[in-house]
Amino acid sequence: MDRDHAAFVKWVQKSIQGLPTAPLRRAMMVAYAAEVGDEALLRTHLDKLNSFAPDFIPSLLQGEKRIFPKDEHMNMLLDGLRKAGLGEG
Repeated sequence: MDRDHAAFVKWVQKSIQGLPTAPLRRAMMVAYAAEVGDEALLRTHLDKLNSFAPDFIPSLLQGEKRIFPKDEHMNMLLDGLRKAGLGEG
């Protein structure tokens, strides 16, 4: 996930096409977009995610949901979401 950006984006985009309202897929794209500095991509996926699951990212950041069993993967997601400016305040 953290080493092959092209494969990551391709996999997540295909996943979103298959199930566009799966919140984790959108959250992963938000985190990725923040990591690479793609504001348009970030905004697209964040707006879509917020349209159907507005509490998903806050629940992740507050520790209410644990998506990945490995701490390293969970931390990568959370760090990306924080870089997107989420979880502040």
